[in-house]
Amino acid sequence: MPPVRPVKDTLPPPSTRFIGRFLVLKELGKGSQGVVYLAQDSQLQRNVAIKTLRIQPNATERQAMLLQEARAVSRLSHPNIIPIYEVGELDGSPYLVFEFIEGTSLKQYMKQNGPLPIARCLSMMDQILAGIGHAHANKILHGDLSPHNIMVDRAGNPRIMDFGVSRMIGSRQDASLGMWGSLIYMSPEHFDNSPLTEKSDIFALGLILFEMLIQQPVIQETNEFAIINAIANHPIDPPSLRNPDLDKNIDVIVMRALERKSSARYENATAMRKAIEGYFQIEQKKEEEEKENVPINKQGAMDFLLRRMRFKTDFPALSHHIMEINKRAIRPDQTSTADLTNLILKDYGLTSKLLKLVNSPLYRRSSTKITTVSRAVSLLGFEQVRMAALSVVLMEHIKNGQQREELRDGVISGFFNAVLCKDVAERMRFSDPEEAFICAMFHNLGRLLTIYYFPEEYGEIRDLIERKGASEATAYNSVIGLTTKEIGQGISKAWQFPESILQSMDILPEGKIGKPNNDAEMLKIFANFAREFNEATICDDEIRNEKLRYVANRFGTFLSISSKDVDELVTAAVQNVRRFSEAVNMRLEGSQYFKKLQHAAEMITAGLETGENLEEGTQNSEEGENVSSTPTAIQVPSVPILSEEASIERMLQDSIEEISNTLLEEYDLNQILMTILETIYRGFGFSHVLFLVLDKNREAVHVRFGFGSEIEEIRRGMRISLRNKPDIFTLAITKRQDIIIADIDDKAYAGLIPNWFRVLIPARSVVIYPIFVNNNPIGLIYADHNRSGMLDANNPLTLLKTLRNQAVMAIRQKVSH
Repeated sequence: MPPVRPVKDTLPPPSTRFIGRFLVLKELGKGSQGVVYLAQDSQLQRNVAIKTLRIQPNATERQAMLLQEARAVSRLSHPNIIPIYEVGELDGSPYLVFEFIEGTSLKQYMKQNGPLPIARCLSMMDQILAGIGHAHANKILHGDLSPHNIMVDRAGNPRIMDFGVSRMIGSRQDASLGMWGSLIYMSPEHFDNSPLTEKSDIFALGLILFEMLIQQPVIQETNEFAIINAIANHPIDPPSLRNPDLDKNIDVIVMRALERKSSARYENATAMRKAIEGYFQIEQKKEEEEKENVPINKQGAMDFLLRRMRFKTDFPALSHHIMEINKRAIRPDQTSTADLTNLILKDYGLTSKLLKLVNSPLYRRSSTKITTVSRAVSLLGFEQVRMAALSVVLMEHIKNGQQREELRDGVISGFFNAVLCKDVAERMRFSDPEEAFICAMFHNLGRLLTIYYFPEEYGEIRDLIERKGASEATAYNSVIGLTTKEIGQGISKAWQFPESILQSMDILPEGKIGKPNNDAEMLKIFANFAREFNEATICDDEIRNEKLRYVANRFGTFLSISSKDVDELVTAAVQNVRRFSEAVNMRLEGSQYFKKLQHAAEMITAGLETGENLEEGTQNSEEGENVSSTPTAIQVPSVPILSEEASIERMLQDSIEEISNTLLEEYDLNQILMTILETIYRGFGFSHVLFLVLDKNREAVHVRFGFGSEIEEIRRGMRISLRNKPDIFTLAITKRQDIIIADIDDKAYAGLIPNWFRVLIPARSVVIYPIFVNNNPIGLIYADHNRSGMLDANNPLTLLKTLRNQAVMAIRQKVSH
């Protein structure tokens, strides 16, 4: 193996930093067709994207065709097409100059946003069809449509790029078949020597729309001949079979675009756009009819609400996020802990807010700063972090809706209920106070989601309550056909919350509350107590004590609450609401609810005498022996929270210090290794970071856990036999050599980058550090960037080595014991 070289500059050599008149700023990406650079037009002072193209050897005629067709494409002008500004040649190789679009590919957009609403999918496809229709009208086929060459700009608009580029440069999957482009998005006529027409682009768009609706490619085969056979010979099932939220009308739109015979497809892009417009008209008419005749059947009403919510731009993404977090609760062992951490890390905002929250006195259990999600799980527990993540996701999502003030008050009130409930559960020595926390927070979920997603209906409900004196249940039933409890339970069920949380949304009957028979009943009592205590706390001064006394008496069978307890509960809850609001960047100023809460806390503190029992004349019940009269909350000193703007090196140094301190204590090896990997992943901005271990026979290495996208696929596909011919992985283990590769296409590494690796992981820069303990190989730490040249002098790799050494130390200490 050649020695590891100094990191190469990703720009062209100094003599060619200009491509024509364009100053190259940086490399944006590299693929089979060529390299894409961000550059600046020295004349017009604007940024552009330049694509240098790889032409087949001795392809003079093809190059001439490229320039001719590129000039034809440059005449296209449409808001959904990324225009070619000009074409040129540099050192005998052609290049294309495009408008520079800040955004991401449709493929990445789908990964980042989870399931897209049906309306969003169809709306985006309508825009794409508009652009394709414009090109077809100018006698230009695309020929290589896929989610990879459709960009989504910052405004969320799709922009088509690379018109005819694959055909221009002769990029073929199989020269004998005369194909170009992305194989899994090709039409049947690519494979039977039929002429390609605009209907071939329509077929590709049918596959793309299908993929947007089901969140995975339609053609799942990986072998080239299997792909060709699937497209040319096998029928494609309707999308509703893979996504039950889709109806037959969606099937009709998609499946006509995917007819095997081109004559049966839409005549053109305009015809497919009219089909989409017709679908929207049908849905709008259906919604208007349903709104006029709200179903009396409860299930029908719930289905109606869920259907309307799915058409909202953000609801499917919110649902996907919450369901993904809930899935991690099924088996909270080491594997699901890594999955939960990886899920949180995919969302930078959630990661930042969660770390702020767990570093606040609300969650802190020691003076140790928590710098990673993995460490938070280790210190606080799986459930604590999962519940904190759920609370941040929901509250962050709905705090800025159309009814902003009411939503903000609802969010604050929900969190007051949650921290109050958790405090009481801890006093009662309840086995799972985190679940009590989430039960109380989601107790009023139905009301919050109504305010957010149905502001008009909520206005009618509020009018019935305020002007006509209707009860909340009556008003909701009259307008929507469901109570807030039924809405909350229906949506929670769709979000796969456990049954205990659904049951906790039940409203308890009037009168004294009896002894609970199980934990589920206890959670219901906790959630109801928190809500009623909250409502009593913010009452007017003259009736507050009476209301609090009523709540204490009602729940007094198993709760004994003194005036001192009331003071402590309210004061602690108000403080914790402040801390939560700071963590999720929610302003409390102007909140009428929080003003009432603060005033109530001041009045309670000033007006109640120590030791006075609000539940006058009530004796402690036989369950009273389980109640602690002193709060169990641990007071810890305030510790500065790591700011979002902290430098990479500062974050790494803090994490290294935290890991070093942990190694001096008793620790779980898997947890500490995950913390080290997460620090590498976040601190260096890698695309993937993996920990690979040798098997028992020391003949192969496989992935133990890791962070980044498509981790499950990588974990299944990355099993490396040490009996293979030498490659970068086997050499790292057998030669005990650190490997740092700035560009895997560097000729110095020809033959050392396995083909399976190139297919499995879209990596351009790679770091591999072997792990040896007592001179015995244990495994590897692997990391990659999806762009070349990402390993430079500004990236503190010495700290990466320090983290590798900490992993060695952690393993050695456990082995020696």
